[in-house]
Amino acid sequence: MRATTDLLDASQRAFYAANGYLVVRGAAPEPLLLGLQLALEEGVDHEIDEWTSTGRLAPDFATDAFETRYHQAWEEASHPPVRAQGADREFFERVRSTSVLDEGLVALASDVLGVGRAVELSSCFYRAKFPHDERTNLPWHQDAQCMAPQCGTDFVGLWIPLVDVFETNSCLQVAPVPPDQDLYPSRWSAQSGYVCMQDPDIAGLTRTVPVEMCRGDVLVLSPMIPHRSVTNETARTRWSVDFRYQRSAADGPQRTPPGRPERST
Repeated sequence: MRATTDLLDASQRAFYAANGYLVVRGAAPEPLLLGLQLALEEGVDHEIDEWTSTGRLAPDFATDAFETRYHQAWEEASHPPVRAQGADREFFERVRSTSVLDEGLVALASDVLGVGRAVELSSCFYRAKFPHDERTNLPWHQDAQCMAPQCGTDFVGLWIPLVDVFETNSCLQVAPVPPDQDLYPSRWSAQSGYVCMQDPDIAGLTRTVPVEMCRGDVLVLSPMIPHRSVTNETARTRWSVDFRYQRSAADGPQRTPPGRPERST
C-alpha cells in the first residue's frame, strides 16, 4: 500500500531504487533539530557535572557552543570515557514522542517503504564525532548486518546531521547499490567495536560517494547500502542522530532477502 502522503517525486524514488540512498533537502525542520539538540545538550551537561563532581574538570569550566563544548570539556577532563556516542535507550525514550514520531519523518519513512504508516524501531543512535578522534570512525558496513537479528532487513534509516557536514568533518560515505542488494557476510571490527563488511567485499566496492549535507537535510539509507564514516578533521564536533522505521504488521510480513553464504574468516 502506497503511503497516504506522497512526499517524494518519481525522480527521487527512481534514484533511491537505483542507489539505495537519497538526500531529502530541508526535510528536518528547525524546531525538530532544536529539540534534538536540547536533549543532547542535557546529556552533555550530565557528563560535565559528573566530571566536575569527581574533580576531573574545574568548576569554572564554561563554554556555550554546541559544536565545541563537549569536546573541550572532554579534553580538559583528560579524556574520560564518554557515553554520548552510540545507542542509548534513555535517549530514545526522551525523544521518541517529539522527534522519532515527528509526522514529517514518519511520512518520509512511510513513503520510502510504500506503506500507510511506518512504525519506529527502538534502535536510535546519536553520535558526537570529536575532532581528530579515529576511535569514532565506523568501517564499511550495512545497517542490516547488525539489525537483522532484531528486526530483519526490511526497514529504512533516516540519518540527520545537526551541523553542516562535508568531507572535512566526516560526512557519511556511501557505496551506491539497489535496496535489494544481498546481505554481505560480516566480521567484528575490534578497532571500532562494530560489525562491518569483510575485506574482499570492501575491495569490491567500485564507486563511493561522500554525501555532503546541510543542517535540516535528511539522508535516507537502505539497510543494504554499504556506508562508513572517517575522521573528523575539523575543530568542531560533528553531531548526528539516526532513526529507523519498518512496516507495521498491518502492512504484511517483513521481507527478508536472502543473504550471501558466510565467508570463513
